[in-house]
Amino acid sequence: MEIRQARQTPPRADGYAMTALSSPDPSHRANPGIGAMRKIFKYPVPIDDVFSLNLPEGAKILSFQAQGEWPTLWVLVNPDAPPTRRQFRLAGTGHPISDCEDELQFVGTCQMKGGSLVWHLFELI
Repeated sequence: MEIRQARQTPPRADGYAMTALSSPDPSHRANPGIGAMRKIFKYPVPIDDVFSLNLPEGAKILSFQAQGEWPTLWVLVNPDAPPTRRQFRLAGTGHPISDCEDELQFVGTCQMKGGSLVWHLFELI
């Protein structure tokens, strides 16, 4: 299986970077130099069996849904954290999944085109 790097664009003022949370991240209170606030960013998901995303260290995936005609991840991040490469597996309903079950952590399911196209996203752990 080929692993491809997902194309990412930096957060933009047009909505690519979603609204910041109003309260500081409690994990940073002991380390104020790390950053004081987390934000929710969205990441387009490529239609590839296996792909990787560079997410800020400690990023927490919140949701996997379609936005318009594209599957998208919404992720709670500390934008100041260093990036870390995370790998994912995308499978359509009825498609074979050859990975071992203990290597996959379910992220979510995304329906597109009125439910006629359904994607299931897993993180490779």
